[in-house]
Amino acid sequence: MKVAVSSSSLNLPLGSLSCPQKLNAILDISKAMAAEHPLEDLLLFIADNSARLVEAECASVFVLDEAKAELFSFATQGANGEIRFPVGVGLAGHVAQTGKTLRLENAYADSRFNNHFCTQTNCQPKSALCVPLLSHTKKIIGVLQLLNSTKGIFSEDDERLCLVLGEQAAMAIENAVLVAELGALFRGFVQASVLAVESRDSNATGHSSRVATLSVNLAKAVGEKNPKQKLPKNELIELYYAALLHDFGKVGIYENTLTKPFKLHHHELEAIRTRIELVKKERETEYYRRCLSLALRAGSNAWAHAEALEKERLDSELAQLDEALQLIESSNIPNLLPVEDLERLQILASLTYPVGLGKRTPLLKQQELEALSIAQGTLSSFERKTIESHVELTARFLERIPWSRSLARIPAIAKAHHERLDGSGYPLGISANEVLFQSRIIALCDVYDALTAVDRPYKKAVPHEQALNILQQEAKKGRFDAELLAIFIDANVGPASAQTYTEEQRPGNNQEKQGTPTFRAD
Repeated sequence: MKVAVSSSSLNLPLGSLSCPQKLNAILDISKAMAAEHPLEDLLLFIADNSARLVEAECASVFVLDEAKAELFSFATQGANGEIRFPVGVGLAGHVAQTGKTLRLENAYADSRFNNHFCTQTNCQPKSALCVPLLSHTKKIIGVLQLLNSTKGIFSEDDERLCLVLGEQAAMAIENAVLVAELGALFRGFVQASVLAVESRDSNATGHSSRVATLSVNLAKAVGEKNPKQKLPKNELIELYYAALLHDFGKVGIYENTLTKPFKLHHHELEAIRTRIELVKKERETEYYRRCLSLALRAGSNAWAHAEALEKERLDSELAQLDEALQLIESSNIPNLLPVEDLERLQILASLTYPVGLGKRTPLLKQQELEALSIAQGTLSSFERKTIESHVELTARFLERIPWSRSLARIPAIAKAHHERLDGSGYPLGISANEVLFQSRIIALCDVYDALTAVDRPYKKAVPHEQALNILQQEAKKGRFDAELLAIFIDANVGPASAQTYTEEQRPGNNQEKQGTPTFRAD
């Protein structure tokens, strides 16, 4: 990306300008540098304009990496990629070490010149001018190096101009580095937030970042199909982070609900098993009492026959209780129950077990019966409402963050990712004209990934084509944006996105280290 400068003085070859005009050009260059630019673009801009300012054939801007005691540059004319070398090596390294300007008539003959630089840049040095880039506190930020003046040698005026430009460049570089560090800090915070949420549910690992990738790719596909709907870069970034954080509120949901694999919680099923064992013991106790009574009243021949009947009765009762437990355990698995099993559960609920002297209580509590009767999934109506509350928690958490103006809609976009166009969604149940375009995109991608990514305790993952069929049925009911879905299908967004997933994003990867992909809006 080139940084454009609009100035009458910069529209002319800088070498044709007088010294005052060159000072005006420096002001124009400084204004352009003051705008927010990525570091690489800024360095290229400084190198290009400084070369033009003093009529040099080759210019490089090196930035000091204090942690490694190295100079590096993405902006060296004639070179491809990054150049990096230790402080103290070469002309630029010497200036970075001493903080003093170098102006040489024959750089190649100078013992401090780094010959390796020639092979990297294809630049054969003659004259050279190197000036330190100093911050307002006189701290060395980097070095501006210019080679081969078209006038033969660099003059004292060239040196003074570069020192003035260098001060402005140093401030711009400091700002660009600060912006980059703040961006890295923000991305790290988001990555840590996503990790905190997804580490609580191994089945969700990578879900948020996959939804973010799918959402951005779908938005780009929409823009290619209809340029009027093309999102600008800042809105693509906003969509990306809204999608990445759409499930952030799940950090506030109890894990025993968030990751519930069966209809009954483990302690509930264990309690039922214990109750059935109590009933069994009760039946055995009754059996022994009846046998003792018969032994006292009947003779030996009658006793043997009566005891056999009582044993047969006990075995039948114990077998029925075993069948009851099998029914409960099979009903606990998140499958659709046959009608006859539902009826048997209702009968079973009428059984009682002893809880004290003369006291009895139903074998199945009402909430346990309701849980076992769940038609789809593992969640009771109360638990489903609890899970659904993650959307409002997401909005509440995200609203506490002081977003920049370009990202201000992230809470609203994320909050609406479970809304449906027919008003059947949550939390607000709003209709189509109130659902943001970005929220429609995330809603579609969220469901697609949930369908295809990985087996969940309550459902199996489905193939890509089957997921599209499900989404098409939902779109026909007016729940999803049919035009978005058509573009999603035509652009092959699902499989195309899957090819770009990192190892941590891939479905089924439950490693602790969770990566967040680098966003690219281009």
